[in-house]
Amino acid sequence: MNPIRTAPPPVSLVLLSVDERPEGITDELLFDALLFRPERRIRIWRGPDHLAVMRSEDELDAVLWAQLVLERLRDLDLRASAGVACVRDGREDLVSRAHASLQRARFYGGSMVLAWSTTAAVRDQQLALAERDLLKIA
Repeated sequence: MNPIRTAPPPVSLVLLSVDERPEGITDELLFDALLFRPERRIRIWRGPDHLAVMRSEDELDAVLWAQLVLERLRDLDLRASAGVACVRDGREDLVSRAHASLQRARFYGGSMVLAWSTTAAVRDQQLALAERDLLKIA
């Protein structure tokens, strides 16, 4: 008898990036803007480009977090963008692929939401369409 296989929960990945970090914006201000809490899975970059990545098993939580943080960063007069990718299965290669596409999308500016599929062909098609649309906007 085969055990019941359950799919891993979806993983939402948020990439936040800041165009420029002016003097006077301390790490404490940034951590406060990121709504940093120990239970959130946030990775911080110190450089001027990519500010943070947050992983969540709740897509709505990830989108709301990105929107709130963008508002808080704008209050600090920082130009920032965010991307949210939802990986429908938890495989690390999909998470890495989503992260890479969000890094590319950052250079086109603005916010982006991508829906990911577990089927490689569909996922590649969605990525190509999203990138084409971003190029039209840029």
